[in-house]
Amino acid sequence: MLPSHRAVLELPFSLSDPARLSARFAEAGFSDVAVERVVRQDTVESVASYWAALEDGVGAIPQIYGMLGDADRHTVRQRVHVRLAQLAHDDALPMNVEMLIASGRA
Repeated sequence: MLPSHRAVLELPFSLSDPARLSARFAEAGFSDVAVERVVRQDTVESVASYWAALEDGVGAIPQIYGMLGDADRHTVRQRVHVRLAQLAHDDALPMNVEMLIASGRA
């Protein structure tokens, strides 16, 4: 839909490799670098509430989504709803958030 924004949309995932994140910390001058993978689990009330939070949110994804025309926004919304509805249980949407946490000595 907006291929020119692909790099921006992928940016939050650019440090998803523990070795790459560790290397970046070392390049910045940190020693004794450690990277820990943490998974947090939560449940969103519904697919609709998840989507409402995304539409009202801040950051690149909501901004780029808002730049789409009405028809494209509708298409994206429908595709996301269909896919997320497959994961919902009694309308609640279980979510796992995975993150890497790096630390080191300055």
